[in-house]
Amino acid sequence: ETSVMRLTVLEREQNVRAVIGADTGPDWALRRFKVVLTTDLGDFDVHGAVEGTTLVVAMASGGETTEQRIALTEPFYLPSAARASLRAHGLKPGLTTTLRVFDPSALEHQPLTIEVVGRETLTVAGAAVDTWKLRESFRGIATQVWLDADGRTLREEGPMDLVTVRESAADAVNAGWDGAPFDLMGAVAVPVREPLA
Repeated sequence: ETSVMRLTVLEREQNVRAVIGADTGPDWALRRFKVVLTTDLGDFDVHGAVEGTTLVVAMASGGETTEQRIALTEPFYLPSAARASLRAHGLKPGLTTTLRVFDPSALEHQPLTIEVVGRETLTVAGAAVDTWKLRESFRGIATQVWLDADGRTLREEGPMDLVTVRESAADAVNAGWDGAPFDLMGAVAVPVREPLA
């Protein structure tokens, strides 16, 4: 998976590129992964592999590399692999599953609950596409997801009004960048009704 974002963080515009690669088993459970986050302020690289009942993770940032070992009690997934695992069971309205999903930014695996809401028509590049709509809950945050007939994610609507759409690489980097970049700090800041002394 590759994503590109243009953000404003503390009044400074930043370009963020994230690349996630992974190998899974036939059950879609994670075996190996690599995440590379490239920003204007530097790079962040995390990679890991499952060794028996342990996930061995190496993290490189600022010229230093640290290693961590995380005990596993059950299989775990990346979000896209969790969706693929659910699809393998045959999607039907009301189908719900909870799987452990790895969060590379926090080096933790937490439960992700996915519910199949039902069928829905979505407009993609001006064409009507029959999709499966899912509702996901991860760490108390709800996300709506639309999958095509092949199980590919077409659209996600998440917290802070963030919307992710699937499009060609050319469109992703060359189009749709009109207006001011998304103000990350403004989106997560707690509004204050009165001036503080």
